[in-house]
Amino acid sequence: MAKQANLTNVVTISAVDYSSQISSCVVSPTVEELDTTAFGDAARRREGGLKDGSVAITFKPNTDLTNYHTISALLGTVVAITHKSDDGAIAAGNPEQQFSVLVTQVPPWGGDVGSLMSQSVTWPMDTVVTYDVSP
Repeated sequence: MAKQANLTNVVTISAVDYSSQISSCVVSPTVEELDTTAFGDAARRREGGLKDGSVAITFKPNTDLTNYHTISALLGTVVAITHKSDDGAIAAGNPEQQFSVLVTQVPPWGGDVGSLMSQSVTWPMDTVVTYDVSP
């Protein structure tokens, strides 16, 4: 099976393309695990409950920190995010993940001496992830 390198991911936050300032974007949908085990069952039984998840993003700022101020203004609001693994057209082989998150944190910029400044955030999802495959 062919492998794919993460070279041209596209990430938008509130319809603004931040791709050139993001070095990592990990979308992690989850579902609650509900125990349905009853007397007489030979093993644990489970079913899925409410869907949940989070997105972890690492930003690399531009020199004037314009986007930092834009993201900071979103603190406490629910925003739409889209993510696809290639800058090509949306298709079955390049689906676009669409979901909303609550911006719960905007930590200060930081980094080691001589390294690029970065900002890592993890925001909880406010909706389920949908996968758009229609061009």
